[in-house]
Amino acid sequence: MVKLSVKQELAINELLKGNSITQSAKNVGVSEATLNRWIANSEFKTVLNERKSLIVDNCIDKINLMGNKAITVLDNILDNDSASDNVKFNVSKNILEMILKFNEQRNIIDKMKELEELLREKESVNNG
Repeated sequence: MVKLSVKQELAINELLKGNSITQSAKNVGVSEATLNRWIANSEFKTVLNERKSLIVDNCIDKINLMGNKAITVLDNILDNDSASDNVKFNVSKNILEMILKFNEQRNIIDKMKELEELLREKESVNNG
């Protein structure tokens, strides 16, 4: 496990807040050159990227949870007799567009997996 100094940890926190290198260095009490040197360091960069990934993963989890709520809202609109035909049409159109995009993305992922498998097989033949 990588052991960073207290100031390096503070710098990572400042950068994760979205602060610039200049502002992060100032807030931590180090020079920009020092912070740039830390950022160039592979161990510091690894910790920074891991923490960024955790933030993104947490956001994705929250979005997935909100997705369930959004689907329920769309479903309720479609079932609501007092909703106008125009609203129902727009909801239906948006749902269909999302389904098409999802299927396109799934097809692309499936094709990528097939290509990766072909590459592995080719490498195995070439190495074997």
